[in-house]
Amino acid sequence: MAAAGLLAAFFATGDTLIQYGALAGEPVPSSAAPAPLDWRQAEQPPKALNFADVRVQIGYPRMAFDAMIQGTEVFRVLVDERGQYVQHTVSSSFHPLLRMACEPYLSAIQFVPAQHQGRPVSCWVDVSVSFSHPGR
Repeated sequence: MAAAGLLAAFFATGDTLIQYGALAGEPVPSSAAPAPLDWRQAEQPPKALNFADVRVQIGYPRMAFDAMIQGTEVFRVLVDERGQYVQHTVSSSFHPLLRMACEPYLSAIQFVPAQHQGRPVSCWVDVSVSFSHPGR
């Protein structure tokens, strides 16, 4: 698993994934990409272009609707400097049915990328999806 002088090893311990980096004595390349910003650090945060369309695609899970489950799912989405989805984590989840309904669609959200110091940058942004039952 060596690439460009680095050895990346992953070890699973329970639910935790631990990455061990460079071999002792090997330099870490200085050309490594900078860490993504949090949206609050960017001069201009990313802006979702098609969230309303994606929200329609998500819909309301039938089992959750029938059980009158409602709530808000919050995800941290990493958006690259082109405005494309990279990955996400779950910040808070009200119910697994609602979370599972959202996750497959997060990658479909298109963004105007964040801007920092006059250039597009990768950035973490919060995405909230609310489910409100009309019978409640």
